[in-house]
Amino acid sequence: MDINKMDKKELIDKISDEIISKLKKTSSSDNLSFKSDLGNKNIPGSSVGCKIQINTPADLAPYIDHTLLKPDATEAQVQKLCEEAVQYGFCTVCVNPSWATYCARKLRGTGVKVCAVVGFPLGGPPAFIIA
Repeated sequence: MDINKMDKKELIDKISDEIISKLKKTSSSDNLSFKSDLGNKNIPGSSVGCKIQINTPADLAPYIDHTLLKPDATEAQVQKLCEEAVQYGFCTVCVNPSWATYCARKLRGTGVKVCAVVGFPLGGPPAFIIA
C-alpha cells in the first residue's frame, strides 16, 4: 500500500491498527491502571502496571503529540497543524519555541496543549527563546 496515495483518515487508521496490534502482542495479564490528566485509561501491557484500552484510532489520539519541527515552517503550516490537532483530538502540538505563543493563542479553549522543544535538534537557540 503506497502511503503517498492514502488520504489522512486511511493513514491514521493504518498507523493506529499497527500500534494497537503491537500493543496487543506485548500484552500482559496484569489489569492495573493509572491516572493522568487524560483520565483513567487502560493500556494493554505496554509497561508494568499500565493498561490503556485502545480499540479505535480515536482512542489513540489523546496520546499523540502532533509535531512540526522543521525550521522553515510557515504560518499556514502551523495553523494547519493546530486545526488538525483540534479536529482529531490530539494531546498536544509540538513546535519550535518561536511558534509556541502563536499556537497557544490558536488553541486557547480547545483542550489541546502546546509543547515547545528546547534546543532541537542541535541545542543552539538563544537563551531568550528558551526562556
